Amino acid sequence: MPEPGSGGDEDVYVLPASFGQERLWWADQAGAGSAYNMCGALRLRGTLDPTLLEAALRMVVARHEVLRTTFEFDPNGSLLQAIHPGTGMPVSVSVHDARDRPECGDRDAAARSIVQETLDAPFDLMKGALLRAVAVRLADDEWVLGVGVHHIVCDGWSLGILIPELAACYVAVRDGTPPDLPGLPVQYGDWAAWQRQQTGSETAGHLAHWREQLRGASPLQTPSRPARDGVQSWRCAELPLAVPDALLRDVRALAKEERATPFMVLLAAFAGVLSRWYAQDDLLVGTVTAGRSQVELDGLIGFFVNTLPIRVRLDPRMSFRTLLRQLRRTCLDAYAHQDLPYEKILEQAGAGRSDPGRVMFALQNLPEVGWQVPGLTAEPFELPPGHTWLELGINLTESGDGTLRGQATYAADLWDEAEVAALLDAWTLMLAGGTADPDAVVARVPLAGAASRARLVNEVSGAAVSPYSPRCLHQLIEAAADAWPDEVAVVGGEGQITFRELEERANRMAWWLREQGVGPESLVGVCLPRSVPLIVALVAVLKAGAAYVPLDPEQPPARLALFLEDARPGIVLVAGPGPASVASAGRVVSLEALKGPSTRPPNLARPENLAYVIYTSGSTGRPKGVMVPHAAIVNRVLRGQETCPLGPGDGLLSTLSIGADAFGAEWIAPLISGAKVVVVGEEERHDPARLAGFVTRHRVTAAHFTPSMLHALLAEPRVAGCAGVLRHLKCGGEDLTREVTERHFRTLPGTTLSNEYGPTEAAIDVTSHRADPSDSRWHTPIGGPRPGVRLYVLDEHAELLPYGLPGELYIGGIQLARGYAGSPGLTAERFVPDPFGRNGRLYRTGDRVRWLAGGVLEFLGRMDEQVKVRGHRIEPGEVEAVLGAYEGVARAAVVVDSTARLVAYLACEAAPPALGELRAFLRARLPAAAIPEAFLVLPALPLSQNGKVDRAALLTAQGVELRPSRTPLAPRTPVERALTEIWRDVLGRSDVGVRDDFYEIGGNSIRAVTVFQRAAELGLPLPLKAMLGEHTIEHLATQLGDADHASLGSPGAVEPS
Repeated sequence: MPEPGSGGDEDVYVLPASFGQERLWWADQAGAGSAYNMCGALRLRGTLDPTLLEAALRMVVARHEVLRTTFEFDPNGSLLQAIHPGTGMPVSVSVHDARDRPECGDRDAAARSIVQETLDAPFDLMKGALLRAVAVRLADDEWVLGVGVHHIVCDGWSLGILIPELAACYVAVRDGTPPDLPGLPVQYGDWAAWQRQQTGSETAGHLAHWREQLRGASPLQTPSRPARDGVQSWRCAELPLAVPDALLRDVRALAKEERATPFMVLLAAFAGVLSRWYAQDDLLVGTVTAGRSQVELDGLIGFFVNTLPIRVRLDPRMSFRTLLRQLRRTCLDAYAHQDLPYEKILEQAGAGRSDPGRVMFALQNLPEVGWQVPGLTAEPFELPPGHTWLELGINLTESGDGTLRGQATYAADLWDEAEVAALLDAWTLMLAGGTADPDAVVARVPLAGAASRARLVNEVSGAAVSPYSPRCLHQLIEAAADAWPDEVAVVGGEGQITFRELEERANRMAWWLREQGVGPESLVGVCLPRSVPLIVALVAVLKAGAAYVPLDPEQPPARLALFLEDARPGIVLVAGPGPASVASAGRVVSLEALKGPSTRPPNLARPENLAYVIYTSGSTGRPKGVMVPHAAIVNRVLRGQETCPLGPGDGLLSTLSIGADAFGAEWIAPLISGAKVVVVGEEERHDPARLAGFVTRHRVTAAHFTPSMLHALLAEPRVAGCAGVLRHLKCGGEDLTREVTERHFRTLPGTTLSNEYGPTEAAIDVTSHRADPSDSRWHTPIGGPRPGVRLYVLDEHAELLPYGLPGELYIGGIQLARGYAGSPGLTAERFVPDPFGRNGRLYRTGDRVRWLAGGVLEFLGRMDEQVKVRGHRIEPGEVEAVLGAYEGVARAAVVVDSTARLVAYLACEAAPPALGELRAFLRARLPAAAIPEAFLVLPALPLSQNGKVDRAALLTAQGVELRPSRTPLAPRTPVERALTEIWRDVLGRSDVGVRDDFYEIGGNSIRAVTVFQRAAELGLPLPLKAMLGEHTIEHLATQLGDADHASLGSPGAVEPS
């Protein structure tokens, strides 16, 4: 440790900032602000003199240089601590009286409000002071003292120094005596300078350890819920927690048996729960050390605490004991290398802007925050949670009586209280299970108790209901035609027809089909464009007793050929000669040839017979045909009437293609209720302005959109004119975010919005949730089970999972499909016996969900690699199979990245393919939604330990993106030219374009600071947090406003080379 700093009493002198201070400065400037305010409060009883308290506070500030520090930069862009003289950093105590705030209800509430308002205000790190205090009088002999300090100059240990020293200085000022405090051999700035000077073999050993320990690691993938307007509020919330005494005894016993510490046992349980909660078998959790390895530092205030990322690797067969032993070794190694600053550890991890310390688990023995003032007693005064830089933190403290208590601190923007409470319950169960039977497999420790299991099975999963009276789908349509024969049934580009006309036309076609031998369990292909005749043909096939196979004529011919080869329909109905792609499909018949009597044919089908067979993506590269019986779709449409009733005069918009399973709801729901199907034309379908006019013109009262479609539609000003017409909107196929729901209720306040979910294998949808404009959740829930449907959330071992814990959704009940056509093996794999005693089947959706409060589900994505893109279910295996058929592609993997793009990673045999030719190849074989938006070439695809493609690793792999030939876009305005020159200089490269991403071409947080400084020198007041949004010169120039800086010059050429 060097000699103490020697700045004069009247001088400001500078020293390098510590590595930790540099990181916190960046975070503060990036918008975290109050998230790094450390606050505490005491209730004082006795006589308090605020003037003496302020004098005492100044004594403490004079004693600790770090409390009179501000921050600045040297000409090279390095962050410095500016140490002000002992009297050069004025601090004061703001004084208030709670009795002046009667509106708060009581004095404690008033005091909390005042203290929070004062201490929560952001600090200015470049001006100071970075310490503030507030005294609030509750009564003549009762006060609340609040102290706040920025984390950049303080840590938890330091608060245990600050308060006792403030008390000692108060006594000294009051009694006119010197404070009874030990001398300080060094100051924080001396330690920071020493830290910067550390080199040599010991430091090299630390670097090597962390480099190896963190190789290939990624932080825990906690909820990625976007903050409103892209700005996280850093709001904090807390839940208290305590480890029961009996369980704590078991923890200590197991720790002793395994020569571990109780902390390691507690962390093992936490890691086991996180692994199951987020389906990660390789994760990082942060913990902290005091960072005061030298005795001279014990009495110093400052930011010493160091974060250690603890890597946890689990496999499906790992026991709790094995996990504990692994963690013991990992923790001991981490402690042996704890002197390397966390910022240097992050560099070894290659983490960039991703901080594994956002999820923390700590067991600390902090010094008592003591207040020893004769005649002035103290006790803690609880403050409401303020702000936090953490996503989730578990903080435990062992008290003097041996109990273990603490709190879970979490970012309220990212978690809700019920979710954190559920996680803590699961942690307790994992801890109890692991200590009771250390050899139990972590993945099999039950996380639902007996009471929770009973409620999940008997209440939450769905009540047993009697099915509707047995009827087939066409019988419901016939009943509607009998009740409302003159109501309009279908509207399209060809005009409109009434229910009477629909019946007559469909009857004629049905009779003709009957004459050709069509009947129950027969399959009839329907390959028609979206039109009135299409609806008539579908009804006719059902009336004939057969099941229809929807064939979208817009599908690639090769894909249609696969459908026809698999289904082998006896007849395919077309318009005119039909598309060439179905010409060889057995018997192809034009609708014009289907002529028979107009009378209604007798019903031959039963509810258990097939209504339709629809094809979805298949993991083998071949689509699979889902066989849906009448009973399933009848339950769906009739239960749908209960949540979104339609009747005569209503119109439901039909925008989907015949090959989409939700198209069934679009045409069936209105026809069973006396409403009309309104088939939108192709031009209106893809033009929001025209679509809005179409809705108004045809008096459409209900519609179904994917959230992406709804978002685009709501951006069209003319949509507001639909407010008096549209009554119901339904969404499905994608995540319905708060951004979309808020825009919906602003634009169409009188229109209900429902979020629906369901796979093709369960007759379109099985849940529905009415969106609420007051709901603050980022993702709209998908709802609970429809009547007749049962839903279970199970883990990989088919064990029930409690509220909050993500797992796979299993569906049971009347809406299940029969299975997959011609695939008994796949049917047995996906449709499994119901283990909960109802003698039925369950469909394994492969979708990851969790129960929320109120018995509704939140959709979290796919358990496997199957994804939904813009509402289309895509099987990456199918896309990969097609990519693998392209000449020169040895292997391919397809994933969805964080921006919901479908991205393909390719390992090539020789030269990479030309982008244009590859896209043309895919367009001929795949639907548009299944064509990746980006293609990256790797030397080889990364593999996991079991030999499978490691899809998580793909998202961080550095591949070469296939791009059209082009050069970086040159700057066009004075501001763009100035910023381009700065970027070139800071990044050390000449090929900088105005649409290049800063972080993708070599930028990092420290270089962003330099860009910030250099821009400021040119008179460009660039807010540093702008670098956290869209990281391009074009975006930054737009924020600055080119018109305001038109006179900016540029000393050199900036054309890209």
